[in-house]
Amino acid sequence: MSSTITAHYTPANPRAESADLIARLADLYTGRSALLDVVALGTTAVPALANELLFGRLQSVSEPRCRVVEALAMVGARDVILPSCQYQ
Repeated sequence: MSSTITAHYTPANPRAESADLIARLADLYTGRSALLDVVALGTTAVPALANELLFGRLQSVSEPRCRVVEALAMVGARDVILPSCQYQ
Protein backbone atom coordinates (compact mmCIF):
# COMPACT_ATOMS: atom_id res chain seq x y z
CA MET A 1 0.00 0.00 0.00
CA SER A 2 1.53 3.26 -1.09
CA SER A 3 0.53 6.61 0.26
CA THR A 4 1.33 10.04 -1.09
CA ILE A 5 0.69 13.17 0.89
CA THR A 6 0.17 16.21 -1.29
CA ALA A 7 -1.16 18.64 1.28
CA HIS A 8 1.12 21.55 2.06
CA TYR A 9 0.38 22.88 5.49
CA THR A 10 2.54 25.26 7.47
CA PRO A 11 1.43 25.76 11.06
CA ALA A 12 2.18 28.97 12.92
CA ASN A 13 3.99 27.05 15.67
CA PRO A 14 5.09 23.63 14.36
CA ARG A 15 6.41 22.36 17.70
CA ALA A 16 3.20 23.14 19.56
CA GLU A 17 1.16 21.72 16.69
CA SER A 18 3.25 18.53 16.67
CA ALA A 19 2.87 18.03 20.41
CA ASP A 20 -0.89 18.50 20.23
CA LEU A 21 -1.27 16.14 17.30
CA ILE A 22 0.91 13.49 18.92
CA ALA A 23 -1.28 13.65 22.01
CA ARG A 24 -4.27 13.11 19.69
CA LEU A 25 -2.64 9.99 18.24
CA ALA A 26 -3.37 8.23 21.53
CA ASP A 27 -7.11 8.80 21.16
CA LEU A 28 -8.70 5.65 19.79
CA TYR A 29 -11.51 7.63 18.12
CA THR A 30 -9.65 10.53 16.49
CA GLY A 31 -6.16 9.05 16.27
CA ARG A 32 -6.44 8.07 12.62
CA SER A 33 -7.25 11.63 11.52
CA ALA A 34 -4.48 12.92 13.79
CA LEU A 35 -2.09 10.59 11.98
CA LEU A 36 -2.87 12.25 8.67
CA ASP A 37 -2.49 15.71 10.24
CA VAL A 38 0.91 14.77 11.70
CA VAL A 39 2.08 13.48 8.33
CA ALA A 40 0.94 16.73 6.71
CA LEU A 41 3.44 18.54 8.96
CA GLY A 42 6.21 16.54 7.30
CA THR A 43 9.66 16.42 8.80
CA THR A 44 8.88 19.16 11.34
CA ALA A 45 6.98 16.50 13.30
CA VAL A 46 9.90 14.04 13.39
CA PRO A 47 11.51 15.23 16.67
CA ALA A 48 8.21 15.02 18.55
CA LEU A 49 7.36 11.65 16.97
CA ALA A 50 10.82 10.27 17.79
CA ASN A 51 10.50 11.46 21.36
CA GLU A 52 7.11 9.76 21.67
CA LEU A 53 8.41 6.53 20.16
CA LEU A 54 11.53 6.33 22.31
CA PHE A 55 10.36 7.86 25.58
CA GLY A 56 6.56 7.98 25.45
CA ARG A 57 4.39 6.37 28.08
CA LEU A 58 3.68 2.71 27.31
CA GLN A 59 0.00 1.87 27.14
CA SER A 60 -1.93 -1.37 27.29
CA VAL A 61 -3.29 -0.64 23.79
CA SER A 62 -0.62 -0.66 21.08
CA GLU A 63 -2.52 1.34 18.44
CA PRO A 64 -1.16 4.80 19.44
CA ARG A 65 2.44 3.59 19.29
CA CYS A 66 1.78 1.93 15.92
CA ARG A 67 0.44 5.25 14.64
CA VAL A 68 3.66 6.98 15.70
CA VAL A 69 5.71 4.41 13.77
CA GLU A 70 3.40 4.71 10.77
CA ALA A 71 3.71 8.52 10.79
CA LEU A 72 7.51 8.30 10.96
CA ALA A 73 7.54 5.90 8.02
CA MET A 74 5.19 8.09 5.99
CA VAL A 75 7.41 11.16 6.39
CA GLY A 76 10.50 9.14 5.50
CA ALA A 77 12.10 8.98 8.95
CA ARG A 78 12.83 5.26 8.91
CA ASP A 79 16.23 5.95 10.46
CA VAL A 80 14.39 6.85 13.68
CA ILE A 81 12.32 3.66 13.66
CA LEU A 82 15.04 1.07 13.10
CA PRO A 83 17.18 1.76 16.19
CA SER A 84 14.10 1.50 18.40
CA CYS A 85 13.48 -2.01 17.05
CA GLN A 86 16.91 -3.37 17.96
CA TYR A 87 17.38 -5.41 21.11
CA GLN A 88 19.72 -4.02 23.72
